Parts: sequence; C-alpha cells; structure tokens
Amino acid sequence: MISEAQEIIQIVDRQNNPIRAATRQEMRDKLLIHRTTLIFLENRKNQKLYISKRSQLKKWCPGLWDLAFGGVIQYNETYEQNAQRELLEEAGVNEKMVPLFTFYQDDVPLSAPVWCKVFYAKTDQQLTLQKEEVDEAKEMSFQEITEIIKNKSQFAPDGLRAFEIFTQNFKEYENLIKNI
Repeated sequence: MISEAQEIIQIVDRQNNPIRAATRQEMRDKLLIHRTTLIFLENRKNQKLYISKRSQLKKWCPGLWDLAFGGVIQYNETYEQNAQRELLEEAGVNEKMVPLFTFYQDDVPLSAPVWCKVFYAKTDQQLTLQKEEVDEAKEMSFQEITEIIKNKSQFAPDGLRAFEIFTQNFKEYENLIKNI
C-alpha cells in the first residue's frame, strides 16, 4: 500500500483542464492546482447534515471540523468516481448523489489552489468512519452549522466555502436535492 504522500493525483490548469499527474507530496510542495470533491451528507430521518472532525493524522487541516466528506482526485479519476469512493471510504455509505456546483479556491495560505466539485447525498444508514481520515462525526441542522461556523478557525476552509455558496444559492439547489 502506498502512502498518502505518494498517491498519484490529477493536476489541472486554472481553467480546470487536466495537464499531468503528480504525487500528492509534489502537489503540496509546489502548490500545484488540483481537483477535489466535497459531499454534503444529510441524514434522511432528521434532515441534519453530518459534519466530521478530520483525523489528527491528516497533513492538511488535521483536527479541524469539515462540513462535508470528500477528497483529492486521483489521476484519471472523475469527480463522480472520487465522490462515490470518498463517501464510502470516509463514512462507510454508498448513496446516490447529485452534483451541485464547482468552485475554484486559491485564497488559503500555504495551500495549493483547488477546483472543488460539490455533491449532495442523503442516507439513513449508520456511518462507519475510517479512523485514518475521520476522528468523529455528528449531525447538525443548517441553523446550528450557521452558528458554529462563525468561529472559522475550527473548520476546513474548502468546506466552509462550499457551505457558504450552497446556503447563499439554496433556492437554486432545493429541487435537485429534494428527490434524492
């Protein structure tokens, strides 16, 4: 098994066109533009979102809360393939999901720029967390999340940005997520 730093990932340009492969370590060292996914996961039973605490073992944002599951896209992997794989790996659930939007983020100090595609899924399954990725998860309402994210320093910046875009444009996405 290769280490996370040696994973081969997709490098893209500022227009999100694939240009080459690189190790995750090279991407971090050279701050290369890459792709990631984020998946908002809702509990079907109570309409609350799962948020997760990133493992202390993670290189990027260890111990911070994340508002979505997800990860870095491997070389020649699609956004959709990655989203399904990451949700299964991190949360132990395999659910239908819908794509919502894609955004570019290059304003996080000492972090590589990223194209991030955001998905939404719902589950009634019990989560099975991958300990190497996630220390804990809990359910929170949109209102509760809106309150706690006022302390931005406790949260991974990509999930924060995605949540802000999602809530600001909720009417646009409401019908997409209603029937999944």
